[in-house]
Amino acid sequence: MSSGIYKITNKQNGKVYIGSSKNIEARWYSHIWGLRKDLHRNAKLQRSWNKHGESEFLFEILAEVEESRLFEVEQEFIDSYEAWKDYNICKRAQSHGLPLKTNPLDPFPLTLKLPKGLRSRVRLIPNWQNELREVIEKWVKSRGV
Repeated sequence: MSSGIYKITNKQNGKVYIGSSKNIEARWYSHIWGLRKDLHRNAKLQRSWNKHGESEFLFEILAEVEESRLFEVEQEFIDSYEAWKDYNICKRAQSHGLPLKTNPLDPFPLTLKLPKGLRSRVRLIPNWQNELREVIEKWVKSRGV
């Protein structure tokens, strides 16, 4: 499990998405899961994935970084790649992780707050939380992380 900066590149057109995470491996599988299910919250990246296909995207770790410096270093990469012109939604590095729900009576306890349109689509996938958790755990186990 490593924290750092990663890049998703569309091999067809060279467009990139720059991101940071405290756990790059888990974040990558979160991206993959959302993209494969057509539920990714980044519409530009999702449309491109749907158009070009999974095989046309490359995931790379650009730098392993201490958690305290994630946004600072991510910003340097966003600027150098001008990633906001491609798939990054914002010019500024910031936490795009949606806040966790903590209400124990919530139908999606301890899950991401999802936009309304996406929330209804996620409900159509039975046990989506368990499926995502299993995919991440399986991958982490296979890597010996």
